[in-house]
Amino acid sequence: RVIESKTSLAELNEQDSNNATLWSGKVQAEYRPVDGSLYYVGVNRGVKAGGYNSSLFSSDFPAYKEEVLWAYEIGTKQTLLDGLARINASLFYYDYNDYQSFAFIDNNSAVTNEQAEYYGGEVELFMTPMDGVDIVLGGSYTDATIEDFQIDEGVIADTTPPFTPKWQGSGLIRYSLPLFDGTLAAQASFNYQSSFYFTPRNFTAHKYDGYVVADARVSWVSGDDAWHIIAFVDNFADDDHSIIGFDVSGFYGTSQESYAKPRAYGVTVRRNF
Repeated sequence: RVIESKTSLAELNEQDSNNATLWSGKVQAEYRPVDGSLYYVGVNRGVKAGGYNSSLFSSDFPAYKEEVLWAYEIGTKQTLLDGLARINASLFYYDYNDYQSFAFIDNNSAVTNEQAEYYGGEVELFMTPMDGVDIVLGGSYTDATIEDFQIDEGVIADTTPPFTPKWQGSGLIRYSLPLFDGTLAAQASFNYQSSFYFTPRNFTAHKYDGYVVADARVSWVSGDDAWHIIAFVDNFADDDHSIIGFDVSGFYGTSQESYAKPRAYGVTVRRNF
């Protein structure tokens, strides 16, 4: 796949323009020794177009280059226990050239080009141990580094990309049974992620703790799919973790933070015609 990227700021600065031809593609080999068993290895090249930074107090619009990602992955998909379970597992390595890193610098939002790499793995397990019971479990590990990032004037170090927790996990259990010419189902689920930074500078004030969010649902669907009745509780532990932030300390010495939605519950009724 080839992408033609054209950006121009002629109206702002006649000397600044961007015209690049970018290409992306994927090659993957698969091996299926028996039914229900798959092994694969692949490489993928992805691109992101370059652009221009805007400045709050200046007419200068510095450019940043296109980002190129080489992604390598090896994995397997297996059906187990005569179809009662399935497992997907993979290992990956991402090599970024001119990684586009975003941060607030001197009260301006700025994208800079860096070198970065990610590696890790993930696994998913799907089980149906008995009629009406479904269990889904998943987990992943990611080790990511922005190399030689300029944290401050004269301070250069390897840092962790923002919003990149090392550990993530999720799970769901669902039980369903026929009831009143329809299907009654109850399920509970959770999502977990470990601590992460919301800026590439990795200051202590920009690090958020890990969290777990759990939800619950009870639903009934009529046999003809005409009626849907759902009772739910989201974030039933009422966890007040932070999910996103902006470093605006240059303005008034603090950062802005956004928190997850508090506990919410309700009932929905839908009629299909």
